[in-house]
Amino acid sequence: MTPRLTATRATAALGIVLAVSHGVRAQAPGGPVAPTPVIVELFTSEGCSSCPPADALLRSLTRMQPVPGVVIIPLSQHVDYWDRLGWRDRFSSPQFTERQRVYAAALDVGNIYTPQLVIDGRVELVGSLGRQAGEEIRRAADAPKTPIVVDATTTPGNREISMAAVIGAPAAGSTERTDVWLAITEHRLVTDVKAGENMFRRLHHTGVVRHLDRLGPLSREDASSRRFEARVPLELDWSRQALRAVVFLQDPDTLHISGAAQTAID
Repeated sequence: MTPRLTATRATAALGIVLAVSHGVRAQAPGGPVAPTPVIVELFTSEGCSSCPPADALLRSLTRMQPVPGVVIIPLSQHVDYWDRLGWRDRFSSPQFTERQRVYAAALDVGNIYTPQLVIDGRVELVGSLGRQAGEEIRRAADAPKTPIVVDATTTPGNREISMAAVIGAPAAGSTERTDVWLAITEHRLVTDVKAGENMFRRLHHTGVVRHLDRLGPLSREDASSRRFEARVPLELDWSRQALRAVVFLQDPDTLHISGAAQTAID
């Protein structure tokens, strides 16, 4: 099955892209203005006793969406450097630890730590500071955003996720270099921790990154290259009903995120 936008969705997508590309936020006829997407990344671990409040904050931000005019898109990335201290986090990956190290260098952070929030790749803070997180989310929403329309389905037999994304014209003031990233996230995850600092605690997670991949650079010159497709194996322990496909644009130098979109997976 080739990933594609259906005819109806393609028509709607084109209208959204054109509207936002001309400096107007997407708006359905007679409907409200589409909210501005902001990526909120949480670096966390089930082995860290300071992390559950940050996990709870991310769940609250995702569920309540407390910033008017903004849609908060969570990316919860479980690092692996806590795994040797008594509890192996089943969601952890060295890929997320490396991503956190790259942020530390770009944002001039002395040492990596958990829990840590990174807002739209622009600023970092302790992951449990709710008021400060809200303020930074509002600031991030003021930055120009490139519109994205994303569609995702599972293939027959539920063996793969097929994703297609259409990237609009670059936002005003955007940089020359932009990478396109795809994340598959899962919500409503629960773990009963049996060892380590959180022993005997039941931990709840949202927006857990199950797959993260750079799809490629975005060309300013070639309009035909502004459509991206990908296939991701659907792992047996993923709950399809709780999955989201998230596409975002990130400057490879500054790490600023200049556009994002998410969709449930049909």
